[in-house]
Amino acid sequence: THLETINLLFHLENTMDPPGMSIYIREGIEALFSVLSNFKSGNSIVLRIESTLRFIYFRIDSTLTRRLILRIRGLLMKFFLKDVIFFPDGFIARDRTSQPTFQYQGINCLDLLKLSFNKVLSAERKETLVTYAEKGIRYAQQSGLIDFQLRSKNKSVVLFCEVLVVLWSMNRCLSSNWIKLYTKIRSNVPPTPFLKGYDPELGSDVVFIKKFYGSNKELLQDEIDISFLNSGKVIVVNNSKIRITCSETVFENIVDKSRQKSILGKSAYFVATLDE
Repeated sequence: THLETINLLFHLENTMDPPGMSIYIREGIEALFSVLSNFKSGNSIVLRIESTLRFIYFRIDSTLTRRLILRIRGLLMKFFLKDVIFFPDGFIARDRTSQPTFQYQGINCLDLLKLSFNKVLSAERKETLVTYAEKGIRYAQQSGLIDFQLRSKNKSVVLFCEVLVVLWSMNRCLSSNWIKLYTKIRSNVPPTPFLKGYDPELGSDVVFIKKFYGSNKELLQDEIDISFLNSGKVIVVNNSKIRITCSETVFENIVDKSRQKSILGKSAYFVATLDE
């Protein structure tokens, strides 16, 4: 997508510094914000109908009804909403076609957040991207999209966990509601390379130093996800709480005794502890 391409060009500029790359990045960013400024284009009544169709689609099991909804939605997109990418309710389309692409909501939100780390962006534009990403994940939760992806065993749903980790690293979305969402997803879907500590596009801004699992299990059950960020923050998540800590030293060890987890470290200061 356009967002993915900008992030890739930005990564290439940082790692290889090819000549003229910065020009393409700036032009791509200007095109993106031109689309963002036009997010309300389209008839408001048609937008509401299209939003309702998505809402129903995520909640029904009838294959015939789903096909009918997709057919109607395709006609709306083709004739009335062909210029809409960012919808008022928070849904983000992958492209301007009439084809259903609901599974890209997570990666679209994540790409917005990745782009917000681009140093050429003003503070105002960075805030705009993060706000759209927040709105996008709220839509995914409230509309039933995440539950739909979990029922469908769509592994791309784990990308919303990546979105939450990045938002938490910015001290955003700090509420038990988001903790429950994270653990709900991770209890059903294995982690991505990002959640295990590898994402070259984010570089030193957010990429993890280490990643531990309480008993080396793939799914988050009674275990703890611990992410050490290069910024010095440590994000700890289990089934009941999240702790975002600031520490001058990397935590040394994780102890598991009779399923009672504890984290040993020095100079740890807990800035947020949120219970269910």
